[in-house]
Formats: sequence, structure tokens, C-alpha cells
Amino acid sequence: MAEELNVWTEEEQIDRDFSGFIGAGEQYQGLRFTDCRFNGADFAESSFYHCSFETCRFTGARLNAARFEDCRMVNCSFQYAGLFGAVFRQCKLTGSSFSGANTAAMTIEGGDWSYTDLREQEFYKMRLEEINFKGADFNRAKLEKCRIRACNLEGAVISGASFRGSDLRDSVIDGLDILGADFHGARIDIGQAVAMARALGAVFKP
Repeated sequence: MAEELNVWTEEEQIDRDFSGFIGAGEQYQGLRFTDCRFNGADFAESSFYHCSFETCRFTGARLNAARFEDCRMVNCSFQYAGLFGAVFRQCKLTGSSFSGANTAAMTIEGGDWSYTDLREQEFYKMRLEEINFKGADFNRAKLEKCRIRACNLEGAVISGASFRGSDLRDSVIDGLDILGADFHGARIDIGQAVAMARALGAVFKP
């Protein structure tokens, strides 16, 4: 049975089960959770400020239109979670997985998304700026017509990914396997063009 979520406590909650908890439309601030389960919980249209979640599970949770500001959500699982219209502002999501999640119309404003699992996700016309995606897994993901400016994509996995029509200028693309991705119609800067040419074995001579 799911435990009650006390929104007023500042103590860290460890290894507790909040599965099925209904807390839609509420505001949560400064809460800390480690190894907790929120499977099937309903946090739609809720707001989280300065909260910390480490190795927590949100399998099948409803997080539609939820807002997370300056939150730490490290090594968490959002498998099959509903994140339609959710907002992540300056959050740390390192190592978290979004396998099978609905991320349509999601907003990401800055933050650290390094080594996240974003395989097969569809980010259409999203504004992605100044985000750390180092080592992130975009395998077979669709990032089409997105504004991916000043992001760190160093070492990201992009096999089968599509960047069609996206603007990648000013982003770090070191270590990308560009042969396995679709950059048709993408906008890149001179430095990126040189990096891509070298990745293809060409020698750049101005």
C-alpha cells in the first residue's frame, strides 16, 4: 500500500513506497527521496522546487504538465511515465532513463542531462539550449526541427537518430558517430562542419 507523502517534512525519505499516490496540482518544495517508488503516482500539473530524487522509480506515473525547478533527479527511472507538457528548468537528470515515456511537448530549460537514456524519444520543434547532453543515449531518437544551440553533445550516442532541419550551431559535437545519424537540412557552424568532415576522413584545408 502506498504511504502518505508528507509535503512539510524536510527529512530525507529512504526506500519508501509512494506508488499510486495522488498529489496532482500540488506544490512540493525541498523534499528529498532516495530509493523510493512512485509507480503509477499522479503528480499531473504539480510543481516541484529544489527537490531531490535519487535512484527513484516513476514507472507509469502521471507527470503531465508538471513543473520541476532546480531539482536533482539522478539515476531515476521514468519508464512509461506520462510527461506530456512537463517542464524541467535547470534540473540535474544525470543517468536517468525515459524508456517508453511520453515526452511530447516537454520543455527543457538548461540543466544537466548527461548520460540520460532518451532512446527512441521524439523531440519535435523543441527549444534545447545550453543543456549538457554529454554521453546521452539518443539511439533512434527524433530531434527534428529543434533548436539545439550551445548544448554539449560530446560522446552522445546518436545511432539511427534524426536531426533533420535542426539548428545545432554552437553545440559541442565531439565524439559523435555522424555516419549513423541523419543530418539532412540541419544547420551547423564552421567548426562543426570541420569536425564532421574530419570524422568522415576528409582533410580540411581553408
